[in-house]
Amino acid sequence: MTQPEMQFFAFLLTPVVTLLIVLLGVFWQNRHVDVRISDLQQSIQRQFELQDSLFTEKLLRVEQVLDARLKLIEDKLGIR
Repeated sequence: MTQPEMQFFAFLLTPVVTLLIVLLGVFWQNRHVDVRISDLQQSIQRQFELQDSLFTEKLLRVEQVLDARLKLIEDKLGIR
């Protein structure tokens, strides 16, 4: 190869190498973002499960209180 051809290939090779490095960085960052999104989804899922169990406990307590009050009313009226 002649000197001008080598300079031309060097001129073309420099942006290609830079582009490859940038693409690798984008792919690496994208993987990192995917991991973060997955962590966020797991955290949200845990929060929903916690809220669901808390709601179930409170609903059970309300049911117990209503049953006790209904039993008291039935006893006073002599229904049972």
